[in-house]
Amino acid sequence: MQAALHTPTYLPKFNDDGTYAKWAGFDNLDVLINNTDMHSISTRYIGNIYGEYEITKGLKLRSSWSLDYNNYDEYEYWNTLTNRGSASKGLATSSISTNTIWINEQTLNYRKAFGGQHTFSALLGNTLQGNVSTQTFAQGTNFPSDAFKQIASASVTTASSNRYAYNLTSFFGRVDYSFARKYFLEASLRADASSKFAEGNRWGYFPSVGVAWQLKQENFLKDVGFLSDLKLRASVGYTGNQNGIDNYAARGLWGGGFNYQDSPGTFPVQLANPDLKWETTRQTNIGLNVGLLNNRIGLELNAYHKYTYDLLLQVPLAQSSGFASIYQNNGAVSNRGLEFAVNSLNINRGGLQWNTSFNIATNINRIEQLSIPVDASYSAERMQQGQPFHAFYVYKQLYVDPQTGNAVYEDVNNDGQITANDRQFYGSALPTLFGGLNNTLSYKGFDLSIFFNFQTGNKVYNSNRFFHESGGTRDERRAINKNQLTRWQKPGDITDVPRVTTIGTNYNLSPISRFVEDGSFLRLNSLVIGYTIPKAILNRIGIASARVYYSGSNLWLLSRYQGPDPEVNVTANPTTQGYDLGTPPQPRTAQFGLNITL
Repeated sequence: MQAALHTPTYLPKFNDDGTYAKWAGFDNLDVLINNTDMHSISTRYIGNIYGEYEITKGLKLRSSWSLDYNNYDEYEYWNTLTNRGSASKGLATSSISTNTIWINEQTLNYRKAFGGQHTFSALLGNTLQGNVSTQTFAQGTNFPSDAFKQIASASVTTASSNRYAYNLTSFFGRVDYSFARKYFLEASLRADASSKFAEGNRWGYFPSVGVAWQLKQENFLKDVGFLSDLKLRASVGYTGNQNGIDNYAARGLWGGGFNYQDSPGTFPVQLANPDLKWETTRQTNIGLNVGLLNNRIGLELNAYHKYTYDLLLQVPLAQSSGFASIYQNNGAVSNRGLEFAVNSLNINRGGLQWNTSFNIATNINRIEQLSIPVDASYSAERMQQGQPFHAFYVYKQLYVDPQTGNAVYEDVNNDGQITANDRQFYGSALPTLFGGLNNTLSYKGFDLSIFFNFQTGNKVYNSNRFFHESGGTRDERRAINKNQLTRWQKPGDITDVPRVTTIGTNYNLSPISRFVEDGSFLRLNSLVIGYTIPKAILNRIGIASARVYYSGSNLWLLSRYQGPDPEVNVTANPTTQGYDLGTPPQPRTAQFGLNITL
């Protein structure tokens, strides 16, 4: 993808001597497409089995086992025409990885109705979960020729293997009570223990309680004909999080294999933190459900406040420590928002049914506590107290001087210089509004579903422009962005693209505000068209039901973002979002299918 973006299409594919040309330090696209050998095979099993036993009336015991097993076998050969292969006279890699997740759960469920108006139920359960990942990796270089592609033919070979595992144990209980179908109370408590944490901090305890009032059942509303449902509800609870950290995040780790005078040795790779514990979120919700016209129109309004503390973060350390970072519980984040949804049955007659669902939400995110600012994996973003998550911290370009053509940046600390201390907050990758619209129609066996989703207020850092909008100052054979046509060229020009020069800060300062773009979009997320074959036809051939369908995703996009797709991210690292650097856009897919039940 980066080779396609950075290589100008007007440059020749071949050199004068007939060899493949390479431009801007990237591989020739023909070579990448036609001269690399890549294979991958994934074998995956997902299954479960369960049993239920009714001990006595209203009391049931259920036990279940589930397994998710994935074996991934991948192989690559980069021949000597590629950059990777030419540097090592051919490069082959082979990796076989497995990931196994098993879950065993027991639940004891009791339900009882008594007195005509009272309903009581209780649930007690336990879950055991294990995750094991293994990988065996081999690499070969320096091959006799490109005709030999297996690692056994390489003169230099290396290999490694890894194994990672963690376990989770949970106990949980829930009780709920309702009276006269008007008043509802539910309380729960769960205790989770994760092997990711140290011995004294493995357990986390997370209670919750919720209440609801079915106002429509009250006498003063029973006779309101247009009102089908009216329910008020509220809840408060705690949840724990262990994601985002390594399986051995709390442990002090040592590695082996580094040779010292031809002898094996060990070396420290991670500092221990025995105080590491669960990240916890306290969430308060209040909501209202309204049904109108015999529930043909349903309205839902929710307000929430989430406060997450003891954040699990990799906090940077001083270089003198010998370690780059350490996992810590550091900081707190709040989220406050409103959610609104409408569901309607628009038409239901003559065999035609049309339903619409619309939802819209807003969220305000803020880092409430953080001991020190933490730069993301891509340094355009920073976590800093008082600002939202995924905040862009950049040098703010004020204007381009009409007389000199030089970019002028805001000197935040007024010291007369543009330094790292002048970076400032310039928007967040998080949207302020987001939602979706779904329409489903059915008529005499035909069905149609159309789903749009949208978001606005989010920013995207277009790092592709940093390279392309540089007037050739990076190198003389890199693609140039069309924005360069509006660059400053003579005194009096008014533009935000500075003059082309390798001197000063016009093109060698990063990250800058000019490349922070509006990431708002409207997307046709999915379209499904189907037809269910009449049973009168199917009965003749012994088929119970059959449906043919077409399903398409990401079929249309409306956005002002200059890159391929505003809803992309260069990395899976949770500290970075909305950073585009040669990132492939979301694929447009089409699927045709047939579902048959015998």
